[in-house]
Amino acid sequence: MAVVIASLFIILALIHLYHNWRIQPHSLYLSGAIAAIAVVFINYYFFIYGQSVFWLAVTFGHFTPIHLLMGPLLLFYVRGVLSDNHRLRRIDGLHFIPFLLDLVFRISYFQVPWATKLWLAGEMIRDPNRLHDFSHFFYPPPNVSLTLRLLSMIVYTGFCLWLVRRFQASRPRLRQIPPKAAGTVIRFLTHLLTVCLVAELSFFALQVIFLTQRDLTTGYILSSPLMIIAMLGILSIPIIIQLHPEVLYGIPRWREHSYQGEIPGSASSSSSLKTEPADLSADAFEGKDRFQALALRINEVLTAQQPYLDPEFSLDDLARLMDVPKHHLYYCFNQILLKKFTQIRAEYRIGHARRLIDEGQTSDKTLEAIGLESGFTSRSSFINAFREVTGKLPSEYLDALHKSGEVLNEEQLS
Repeated sequence: MAVVIASLFIILALIHLYHNWRIQPHSLYLSGAIAAIAVVFINYYFFIYGQSVFWLAVTFGHFTPIHLLMGPLLLFYVRGVLSDNHRLRRIDGLHFIPFLLDLVFRISYFQVPWATKLWLAGEMIRDPNRLHDFSHFFYPPPNVSLTLRLLSMIVYTGFCLWLVRRFQASRPRLRQIPPKAAGTVIRFLTHLLTVCLVAELSFFALQVIFLTQRDLTTGYILSSPLMIIAMLGILSIPIIIQLHPEVLYGIPRWREHSYQGEIPGSASSSSSLKTEPADLSADAFEGKDRFQALALRINEVLTAQQPYLDPEFSLDDLARLMDVPKHHLYYCFNQILLKKFTQIRAEYRIGHARRLIDEGQTSDKTLEAIGLESGFTSRSSFINAFREVTGKLPSEYLDALHKSGEVLNEEQLS
């Protein structure tokens, strides 16, 4: 079961990293922490349960420094989610010192002949308690290093839980955070950290038993309620992420300087075409979701600059255009505008196509050409989107206009 969980975690880390690092850069830390958890499980599996001398020789002692990365990466992720800031500080480099020291201490074991490592693995498979007899191969001894690694993870996880609790206590006073943005994410963080802490304490208890009872058997470890609880708890994390992917987007914080004033790069910013909302100040949205101002700015940018006419236009492009974090836009689309970005983009493109049709441009352009000019990449995507938005095919819409005489000819336009 441990290998299955570890495999799921590695796959989850890769998928999560691929799909979400652009949305929220601190997801890099979560992916790293998930991968570190997977390494821990694989190491423990081959030591406690595995019967392969080769794979135990490969995993035992070589990847243990990675265990010391789980705590710092978890801290960076939780801190980034709560502060909406993924950047590391210079002092954060101190968190990597234990990993580097353990890596240096492992150099002597890396140089042990492969035949000796196979012999060690075979002895430990026959009797896990033989690990006590091999202390001279490691510095510090395995019982010390294992204990320190587990204590490190427990301290980091406990501190992260304290950060979450402190955030919850101060949440009512944080006017920069929209009311619906924090609840699900905080519950996920609490569950994630609680599960990790329970698993770490379970492994620590087993470690104490292993160090104090020389007759410990593999069957005892596998049947231990502590091991079962740890396995089930860790397995729930990828399930929650799949059921509630919004937990990956973080908690957006209102950034006063980013959401007010002129549209970045807009020609209207220096011309009489400039369009100002009635009031986009933070105080104007007191008692409401202040991200409504950002939602207004989204429509303002799309209307003024028509970036959707570019067939390659994406949410990344909109985030760069507005100089706004991508997950802030996600929140606006999902919680305020109540539509996906792709749906709103299609509506703007169809609106542009309808204007071209209404102006009579079908006299010298095909409907397909109008669709391509409106930002669609193919005739089929234009037709499907047009039908979804208007309830009619483009040809049906044009026929209806001809029958009602609403298509403007060139003389009327002039």
